[in-house]
Amino acid sequence: MGQTDHSWDSRFWGTVKLNSVIGKTYAIF
Repeated sequence: MGQTDHSWDSRFWGTVKLNSVIGKTYAIF
């Protein structure tokens, strides 16, 4: 359970960070 949650959480936040960077870059341009 813990390992599964950690794996899902890692992918989830990885996507959030990626989208955040793309969003900021898009907003700048």
